[in-house]
Amino acid sequence: ESYSNLNVNLDVFKMVNHSTLSMIKSGRELPYVAVRSSLIADKDYNEKPLTLLNVRGGSNIIKAVQQCWASLYSEKALLARMNAGIAQTGVSVAVLIQRQVNSEKSGIIFTSHTQDNFTGMLIEAGFGYGESVVLNQINPDKYLVDKNTLELKGLEVNKQDFMYTRD
Repeated sequence: ESYSNLNVNLDVFKMVNHSTLSMIKSGRELPYVAVRSSLIADKDYNEKPLTLLNVRGGSNIIKAVQQCWASLYSEKALLARMNAGIAQTGVSVAVLIQRQVNSEKSGIIFTSHTQDNFTGMLIEAGFGYGESVVLNQINPDKYLVDKNTLELKGLEVNKQDFMYTRD
């Protein structure tokens, strides 16, 4: 139900009754969402979460959520935990579902980053979807930002040979 309401403006959603809401939704396409696993463990270790992009439709979302849950028990995930000395029962997964935008630029922000006598935030960014940054497939642009003043303290611009977009 929440998914089917994503394409309705929140102010309109609050003002109309159920039958009017149904009529509004019937003329709109279902939105694209990103479905991503977020690992919860007793201690930190380096395991990439599963991300499924451009998911559309209720049954496809259910399948994507199931894939995220199942990724917790993939051979690669089990071996990563074993090698990190993490008990298999010491980890669980949360699943995030969010409206997906067709981004021109995106990236990751590290809110606590230390580098060469600097402690602040690091932003790694690239063109298109952020998957090329998350999966270390490109050398992203890097921005060092002072946490208190939000002043840019460092910038590294890199050549990026490709980007992910919705076709």
